[in-house]
Amino acid sequence: MKKAIIIMKKDWKEIRTSWQIFGTMIAMPILLLIMALITFGFMFSVAKDASELMSVLFGEFSMLSIYNIIFLMIPVILPTYIAADSFVGEKIRKTIEGLLLCPISDKELIFGKILVSFVPTILITLLTDAIYAIGINILQLVFINNIVFIFPDVPFILMAIIHSPLICLITIEIMIIISLKVKGIREAQQIGGVFIIPIITFMFLPFIGLNIFDFSSITNIVFFIIVTILYIIIVIGLYYIAIKIFNRQNIIQKI
Repeated sequence: MKKAIIIMKKDWKEIRTSWQIFGTMIAMPILLLIMALITFGFMFSVAKDASELMSVLFGEFSMLSIYNIIFLMIPVILPTYIAADSFVGEKIRKTIEGLLLCPISDKELIFGKILVSFVPTILITLLTDAIYAIGINILQLVFINNIVFIFPDVPFILMAIIHSPLICLITIEIMIIISLKVKGIREAQQIGGVFIIPIITFMFLPFIGLNIFDFSSITNIVFFIIVTILYIIIVIGLYYIAIKIFNRQNIIQKI
């Protein structure tokens, strides 16, 4: 674990100096926050009363559900910029040979590469979610003069602390596997985008009646648990696939 953290710190120092990667990770959440708060601010300002506001927020076409899903995309999109660079970037910078010769196990090395994408992404995601929730409550207080619903609610909290990290790990592991196989960062990002599309598509299932964050019935709760378990299995499976694909000798020979 200590060696994996060393790898994470080494990579993070390099990432902080790249505004192309780091700047993109910061810009996207800020833009989503601004868009969300402006939208809800306008909705609250034109709402005649609390009942009208509730119908807009929780009706058949729920703006709250839409933005909850949009914010779930943050842990999917953000780590692609770092994870795509994980191994192919080392090859481009001619630092891969020194990395492979380090006295560190394959599991620790892969885990370190996962951490450097996972930690900043989740921190940014949780901070964005918190500002989003606080901002909506403040807007309610300003325009409606009282809090008409409790936010964040249980589904939003579970999305933030359970599904966001799991989806983030799945994305990172997919990108690391791709990074082990390709020769360029753009190639890794393009191929990774194809594999990440199903993950993003899955998030919009609520709009066809399959809402895993709707706990109004036992069936929906069971569905949420099944999806969560499936995510965990995929995370573990992809981790071991990455370790199996990772072959130091073959990589060194191709340098």
